[in-house]
Amino acid sequence: MKLLIVSALSGAGKSTALDTLEDCGYYCIDIYPSPYSKTSLVMSCWRMKKPMKKTAIGIDARNKKRQSE
Repeated sequence: MKLLIVSALSGAGKSTALDTLEDCGYYCIDIYPSPYSKTSLVMSCWRMKKPMKKTAIGIDARNKKRQSE
């Protein structure tokens, strides 16, 4: 499985980059919230009946992980 992470500030062209990757055969997820584990995303993709070989996710560079309480 190939996983690309596209991260930048708002207005920098993440959606345009993901649109282009989608045209190239990638399954794209725009505005993926960064506090969620990327590992869980990869495992979810793997468990699908028809696994996606190429996946790209867009993350806003300003998102921060939440600290455990």
